Amino acid sequence: MPTVLVTVGSTLFDDLTLAFAPEGEVIKALKDAKFDKLLLQYGKGSLPLTELSTGGDLQTEAFRFSDEIDELIRKSDLVVSHAGSGSILTALRAGKKLIVVPNTSLMDNHQAELALALEQDNYLYVSTPE
Repeated sequence: MPTVLVTVGSTLFDDLTLAFAPEGEVIKALKDAKFDKLLLQYGKGSLPLTELSTGGDLQTEAFRFSDEIDELIRKSDLVVSHAGSGSILTALRAGKKLIVVPNTSLMDNHQAELALALEQDNYLYVSTPE
């Protein structure tokens, strides 16, 4: 079952999780790419994502935190992550395809700097929540 994991770590990053709203363009793209399962870890977000439903052809699970995030990363085919160094390193060590979405609302924007440096060396792809 091809699986995509979206993770924001322990942070609040609703802009990223909202991009996976039901019937949105990202969900359509996942379905078109033949993903069967979406795991959405939304951290400190206040969104009612446990009620998320994307239709019958994309099984969806949303959760605030998981003690098993490293295992979920290992079992996923694609990881979409905030640009936290721990999340990036865990996905890269597991050899996963990785799309990173820096949280540009952070004060010194260190996430964007890290993500762009790793993208230049072809370790990952950088995107925006839009």
